[in-house]
Amino acid sequence: MKLHHFLSVAAIFAIALTLHAAVSLPAIFSDHAVLAKRSAVPVWGQADPGEQVTVKFNGQTRTVTAGKDGKFRVDLDLANSPAGPFELHVNDKVIRDVAVGEVYLASGQSNMNFRLKNCENISKLKTAAANPQIRFFYVERDFSLTPKDDLNGKWIIFSPKEMGLFSGVAYFFAAGLQQKLNVPVGIIQSTIGGTRIEAWMSQQSLKSFPHTSNRGREYLMRHREYPVLYKKFLRDNAAWEKKFKRTDTPHVAPPADAKWIDKPARIPGNGIIWLKTTFTISPNAAKKGFALNFEKIFMPTSVWIDGEKVGERVDRAWEWASYELNVPGEKFAPGDHTLMLRIHASRSPVPFRNVKINKSQLKSDWQMYREKKFPNLTNAGKKECPPIPGQPVNPIRQLWSSLYNAMIHPLIPYRLSGVIWYQGESNAKEAWEYGKLFPAMITDWRERFEDKELPFFFCLLAPYQPKNSDPAVAGWGDLRSAQMQALALPKTGMAVLFDAGETSDIHPLDKATPGKRLAAQALAKVYGQNIPCESPVATHAVKSSNRVTIHFDHTYGALTAAQIPALQHVRKTAGKTAPLIRMSPDTQLEGFALCDRNGKWFWADKAEISGDNTVTVSATAVKNPVKVRYCRSSNPTCNLFNRAGFPAAPFEFLLQ
Repeated sequence: MKLHHFLSVAAIFAIALTLHAAVSLPAIFSDHAVLAKRSAVPVWGQADPGEQVTVKFNGQTRTVTAGKDGKFRVDLDLANSPAGPFELHVNDKVIRDVAVGEVYLASGQSNMNFRLKNCENISKLKTAAANPQIRFFYVERDFSLTPKDDLNGKWIIFSPKEMGLFSGVAYFFAAGLQQKLNVPVGIIQSTIGGTRIEAWMSQQSLKSFPHTSNRGREYLMRHREYPVLYKKFLRDNAAWEKKFKRTDTPHVAPPADAKWIDKPARIPGNGIIWLKTTFTISPNAAKKGFALNFEKIFMPTSVWIDGEKVGERVDRAWEWASYELNVPGEKFAPGDHTLMLRIHASRSPVPFRNVKINKSQLKSDWQMYREKKFPNLTNAGKKECPPIPGQPVNPIRQLWSSLYNAMIHPLIPYRLSGVIWYQGESNAKEAWEYGKLFPAMITDWRERFEDKELPFFFCLLAPYQPKNSDPAVAGWGDLRSAQMQALALPKTGMAVLFDAGETSDIHPLDKATPGKRLAAQALAKVYGQNIPCESPVATHAVKSSNRVTIHFDHTYGALTAAQIPALQHVRKTAGKTAPLIRMSPDTQLEGFALCDRNGKWFWADKAEISGDNTVTVSATAVKNPVKVRYCRSSNPTCNLFNRAGFPAAPFEFLLQ
C-alpha cells in the first residue's frame, strides 16, 4: 500500500511538473534581455488553457490565468526599477541576466543591416572589452504570408567577438545613448537588405492604398502560381529537347585530348559546352572548406574540380537565380586547381556571369570546349520552344507584409522606447507613393506596439550615384522629400547625411555619423537633454526681384558654410576618390538652384549666408524665379550647416 501511495503521489507530482513545463515564452524573453524602464512592460506567452501563470521580477509578482487559447499576459511596472541585472521567473522558467533600461527597434534595409565589423574607424572597438550595458537581439531573417507569433533570435552582449552581427548604425546609436544616460541599452535588430517598405507593413495598413495593394496581390498570385508554371515548363522543355534532338548526355569529364579554345566574349549555345579555368585554394579554405558563388545560372550546369563532379544546378537552373556550392574542408589540398563548368545549352547563347570563391572574384582567364553540337533549330523548333517562366517572385523583397508578419509581428507587444529606421533605397522610383506609405507604417506600428507617440527616428538617404550637373534631375531627392513627410507626425526626427555618402557605394562605410545623429534626436526629444539634434530646415522663401532669401530654423545661433573639399569619396573600400566638380564655383554655397517661368532649372551663381538664419541666392540666367530648391539630386554637392555641425535638410519652394 505504501509503495502504491508513493507511486500515486509521484505521478501527481509529475503531472504538475508537466503542466508548469507547458509554459512557453517568445524568443525575445531570453537570457541577457533588456526590458524598457517604463510603467507598463508586457510579459506574455503560451500555457495550457486555464493554467495559472505567475511572473516574478525584482520584487514584483503578477499572477494571471491563461485564456481558452492558452495565451497569457501580465504588465510589469518598471518605471522606477534599477538597471539590474535581475532574473525573470515565469512559473518554473527562469530568464537570467535581464537588464532594465532603454529598448529600441532598429529596422530597415541594407544600410541599417550593414555590419559594425565592416564600418570605418572601429579599430578600438575590435579590442574593446565586452560591454554588458549594450545588448542586441538579432532577429534571424524570415518571411511569412500570415502573421507569426514567434521568431528566431537571441540576445547578445556587445563584444568584439560578436560584433559581426551588430548593425553599425544601431551600435553607434546605442553607444551614444548609453554614454549619456548611463543605463543599459537594448537594440532589437530586424533588418534585411534590398527590401521595400511594403514588406515591412501590415496588410491592414496597406488597405488604404489600392494601387499598392493591387500590385502586392499581383506579386502574391505570381508567387503562388510559379511552382505550377515552372513544373509545366520543365515537362514541356524536356519533351521539346527530345523532339528536336537536344537532350543531355551522360556527364563524363572531357578527354585528355579535348581541344580547348579561349573563351569568346559571347559563348554560342547549341550543344554541351565546357568552360575551364584555374583557381587557388588557400590553406585556410582547404582546411575549413569554401564556397563557390555563381551569379545567375540560366541553363543546367554542373561544377567540376580536378575532373571530379562536385555539384550541379539542373532543374532549378532555369529560374536564373544565383547558386552557391559549398565544398567541405579536407577535400582538396591547398594550391592551384582546375575548375570546370559543364553547360547543357539547348538554347543559345550561353549566359555566363561572374564566379567567386568565398565571394572574391576569380580573375583567371577561361577556356571553352564543345563536347557535342546539336542540330540547328528548324523554324518549327523555334516556334515550339516553350517560353521560360522567368524568375520567381522573391518572397522576402516582393511579397507585401512578408517581413512584418515574420520579423515585426512576433515582437508585439514588447515595450519599446522607440524605433530607428534606415530604408528607402528600394522605393526610390516610387517616391510619390513612399510619402504616404511611410507615415502610415509609423502610425500602424505605434498602434500595434500600444504607444501612439512611440518615438520614431529615421535616416534621410545618404548621397549615392554620380554627381549630376543638371539641376532639374531630382533622382533620390524625391525620395528624401517623401521621407520628410513623416515629420508631420509627433515624436519623429531625421538624421541628414549629406556629408556621409560615397558616389559609387550604396553602403557608405561611415555609420558612426548616422548613428550619432539618431542618438542626438533621441536624447533631445525623448530624454529632454538640452543638446543640438536638428539640421537646419528651411521654413519659407521670400522673392525680391531676381533674388530669393530663404529662412531657416534650427541654426543654433548661426548658419555656416563648410569648406568644400577638392576630392569626393567614390568608394572607400577601394580607396577611390575623384576631383569634386563644383556646380556653383564662384559663390559661398553649393547646392542651390532656381527655376524660371519656362520650367528650366539653373544653378545659383550667387548663394551666400546673409544672416544668422537666412541665405540669399540668385542666378544670372533667371530674372524672375518661380521656384527655389536645395540638395534635390541623388548625390548633391552642398555645404550649408548650422553652428552645431548638422547639414541643412533639402527643400523646394514655389515662389509667389
